[in-house]
Amino acid sequence: MIISKPKPSTIFSIMMFALPLLAAGIYGIYIFKNGNALWYHYLYMIGFGPVALGLILRQIFGYKTISIGKDKLTISFLMKRNEVIHSLKQLKEWGETNIKTPSGNYKQLEVIFEDQQKVVLSMQEHTEYHQVIKYLKKKYTRKMIS
Repeated sequence: MIISKPKPSTIFSIMMFALPLLAAGIYGIYIFKNGNALWYHYLYMIGFGPVALGLILRQIFGYKTISIGKDKLTISFLMKRNEVIHSLKQLKEWGETNIKTPSGNYKQLEVIFEDQQKVVLSMQEHTEYHQVIKYLKKKYTRKMIS
């Protein structure tokens, strides 16, 4: 069984971006409540706070663990506490996309099922990416698209 999760470095970098924004939003609210707010304090409160809150909530509620093996793919959502199980016999097609960027190659795997549901994994953001590719190439080579 192969278990793929978001890489800790990805979660850390998103949080390092979102937490200062959230702190700026909270600071804007604090200054606003004291009554001596300037125009940029409103920017902190209205602009940065909701963006940071949205990023943090998206990260928390979007955290998923993907397990693949025994002819099934299981997606477990941590905060939603539910599992979505797909039989790999219902696999319609799968493919890997390579995008060349100035900092290197960005690789992404898309798995599409008969009911049009799609699972996306990327090499930069998920662990065990190469094992998932190897498993799909071994078991489902005919359904691979290029």
